[in-house]
Amino acid sequence: MEYDTAGTLTLREAAEILGCSKNTVRRKVISGELAAERVIGKYGAEYILSAADVQAITPPAPRVCHEVPHEAGTQESLLESLLAKNEADRMALAAENKDLYRKIGYLQGQVEQLQLLLPATSQAEATKGRPWWRFW
Repeated sequence: MEYDTAGTLTLREAAEILGCSKNTVRRKVISGELAAERVIGKYGAEYILSAADVQAITPPAPRVCHEVPHEAGTQESLLESLLAKNEADRMALAAENKDLYRKIGYLQGQVEQLQLLLPATSQAEATKGRPWWRFW
């Protein structure tokens, strides 16, 4: 099957234009977000995308880690706001850390209780008169 190569792109080329991986472009094609034609290529079936369709999709904006309101003040005010944000993040992480330590203690107690029950279960298995690995 012949197709017009002018104005078409492969998955790899479309991924380079969009700034994402080939798998992301393939997912967009499968979900119907991006139109493509499936043709038989040299090594099997492949997707051919229209260059205009790829150009119509805008790549997502890069994520911003911390948005600090930029005041008309000096660098000192910017530094102070960053330090305040840093302190708030540190306090939130300390609270989360405390909660995780509490959960770890709870789970360790449960493991100890289960370990106390384990020898009793092993004892019962040993009294059956046959090894545990024999099922017949």
